Amino acid sequence: MRKNFFKNERTDINDLFAQSTGDNKLEQTENDYYVTSAVMNLPMKEKEAVIIYYYQELSIKEGARVLGIQESAFSQRLKRGRDRLRKELKGSVIL
Repeated sequence: MRKNFFKNERTDINDLFAQSTGDNKLEQTENDYYVTSAVMNLPMKEKEAVIIYYYQELSIKEGARVLGIQESAFSQRLKRGRDRLRKELKGSVIL
């Protein structure tokens, strides 16, 4: 389970993909494209934090250790990345 980018509730990623059937499959493919593109366009430090946390599913503590930084610094990079993604994807992604 990973925290949803836009909410403080936890969302099971498998539930999200299970819901993408039929007509929703095209919307999900478009969403994946927008999200992936937005993540790849993040500044390097923010991109690393987002990828480590959401794609590699490491905790904040583990992600900080991997990057050799303080947990607070990792959390800040993750927050900045989320904020940029929220702003970039507003209106582009169907939640």
